[in-house]
Amino acid sequence: MYSDTGISPDERSALICRATARESDRARWEDCFAELLQSRLLALPAPPGREFGLSVGRYPLTDDDGVARLCQQVVIPALRDGCSMTLDMSSAADEEFCRELCEQRLSLWQHHLRAYGAVQECAPGAIGISLPLEQLHGGHYTLRCAKALLRGAARVAVRYDLAAIAADPENWAALVQRSHGDTLIQPVPASAVRPLSALHSAEKGQAVMPGGLFDARALSAWLTIDLDVRLLRGPLRLRRSLASSLRFADNLIDVIDWSLPALRLDALLNRRVAVRLTHIGDLLVESGLGPHHPDVFGRLQRWLRFIRACFVHESMLLARCRGPFPELGAGELVASLTPRYGVADANRLVRNRMLRHRHLLALSPLSLFPDATHPGSAAAWIGLIPAIGCADAVAMHGPDVRTRLQPEEWGRLLQLTAAVASGAVAGKRSGYYVTA
Repeated sequence: MYSDTGISPDERSALICRATARESDRARWEDCFAELLQSRLLALPAPPGREFGLSVGRYPLTDDDGVARLCQQVVIPALRDGCSMTLDMSSAADEEFCRELCEQRLSLWQHHLRAYGAVQECAPGAIGISLPLEQLHGGHYTLRCAKALLRGAARVAVRYDLAAIAADPENWAALVQRSHGDTLIQPVPASAVRPLSALHSAEKGQAVMPGGLFDARALSAWLTIDLDVRLLRGPLRLRRSLASSLRFADNLIDVIDWSLPALRLDALLNRRVAVRLTHIGDLLVESGLGPHHPDVFGRLQRWLRFIRACFVHESMLLARCRGPFPELGAGELVASLTPRYGVADANRLVRNRMLRHRHLLALSPLSLFPDATHPGSAAAWIGLIPAIGCADAVAMHGPDVRTRLQPEEWGRLLQLTAAVASGAVAGKRSGYYVTA
């Protein structure tokens, strides 16, 4: 959803106070952040620090005590604290998936979660399941087992990529059909989070972020904010709005109450931010650019790259005055470059490229679709998906367009999104069909 309904006005005021606590010109930044939030240009989709993904598939069926400890020490306290989490049930690499294994694994977790009251109404948090595409040979049965573990309207995320699609086209076709008709099943492109710069390496995704709906490392801490692009007006105001929004997020990373010690540590080391741009399709329509306009793709792609460049520039400026994210290892980089370039040049090279944040921009293909009241075929917007290839994270947040697409069109959207996430399609407007 495109809203900040998870944050009450009192909570917003408290966050603004905390975000400006260390600012030297506190009154100025309080007014600035309040204007961003009150104008609804900036929104917090959920209480910050209250969502994460957890990889649990590595626990063998014989490790009953390990599962019990994880439920008692991590999962249950987080749920009672109001967290949203996704449990990834991927099997360990040396395990051969079968229907019985899935049933036993899910039953084991269901037993311990029920034993500690995680699926009772007394736990205000939300819990979901993620599975890789190759583990869905059980088809509807596997999904039914996963959903049985959860309460009510919990979501089952299915991680997929181009390799999995090619390896099992029959299973892929079944997933497309079932997810098209069941909104609780959400396909999510795997390995879709890329490094923001060449100075640090990519991380392997292990679980799905429950709110942001992108593949990420387990127990990684992300601060998610939404920017309504319809309210970005003029280059100068746009730059100021982006800079202030990123400063607000950067300030919050240090002061919010992360739900787990591991999340707090990861937040301080990596300072991950997921800026989600919403209502992109609505902005295109308001600008008179429909999906068939000859220049719509090029203008959209240049604009998104400009947005990304603005965020990268602001992250560099914050790094210069506040320091880069510690996991970057700026000191080690300087030491490794010094023998070749000398101390002064090595410091200059790193200083000109270091960043305050490990990740910044999370874009979703669903944000490219205008409101359902807009006339015309929703499928016509699918060809614009490669324009989001500049994102650090390719996500699946945004309005649900399944009811506006035929099953084959929904499948094309998912396949093209996987191609963009993997880098197989970049920089070119695409038709419905994906060529890697």
